[in-house]
Amino acid sequence: MRQRSGPAARADDAPARAVVHDLQLDAVDGPQIDRVEHLARPPVGDDAPCVDHDQPVRVRRSEVEHPGFVGPLVEGTTEALREIAAEGIPTEDVRILFVTHSIPTAMAAASGPPGRFDENGAYVAQHLATAQLVVDGVVAEGLTAPEWSLVYQSRSGAPHIPWLEPDINDALRDLAADGMKAAVVVPIGFVSDHVEVIWDLDNEAKETCDELGVRMARVATPGTHASFVSAIADLVEARIAGGPGEALSELGPWSAVCAVNCCANARADLPTVCGEDSTHGVLAS
Repeated sequence: MRQRSGPAARADDAPARAVVHDLQLDAVDGPQIDRVEHLARPPVGDDAPCVDHDQPVRVRRSEVEHPGFVGPLVEGTTEALREIAAEGIPTEDVRILFVTHSIPTAMAAASGPPGRFDENGAYVAQHLATAQLVVDGVVAEGLTAPEWSLVYQSRSGAPHIPWLEPDINDALRDLAADGMKAAVVVPIGFVSDHVEVIWDLDNEAKETCDELGVRMARVATPGTHASFVSAIADLVEARIAGGPGEALSELGPWSAVCAVNCCANARADLPTVCGEDSTHGVLAS
């Protein structure tokens, strides 16, 4: 199933675009794709459920800690650690670097409901929670987890504006200076191996590791992993059913819509699109 474009695209394909955007579902078959096909294009007419087909489906459970997202990362990290151990590199000389896209620190601080998080906001908190879930999964597989840290990639914008740090290449240099011999790079901030992941990690970070003499193993993003595709269907089903949210981490379930003043715009006092205070966008009446 591929995303439609041009005149052939229909209004009732909007949920499909929201649900399966950028997923190459041709690589998946069986019950997972059947569920996604059914949920992405819900029925219309007398048999339709009580959902607005002109609105994208809004999930309740946080996808970043869904087992279908975390599980493939655990698999990849576990496999990488076992390969490195088989090469004779001890655990104490290995580090796991969880990577996500850097954003301005002001944007990070404003992320999430006001007053719930520290100065790094929900953006950093959710990534740390996901990283811990992956580490816990590695331990559950019987491995000793190396030390780990959250690092960033793809910084852009004006140089005088502070962004989240450290950059992965700076972190690699610092860790190598402290004796790191192998790095397991886990891109938890991305759902697919798109060009930014491939360039920043498989090219630039790999070049840095080669210069430092560090063995690098890059874990794949969930992509078209059957567990992740099934997780998308789970999230949509849960949102349609309106049941209670679930959570694996201490952050708890995530709201189906943004709270008032969530992710506030520092440049202007504007309502949040998809928020409880929206005067325009998908929740506007």
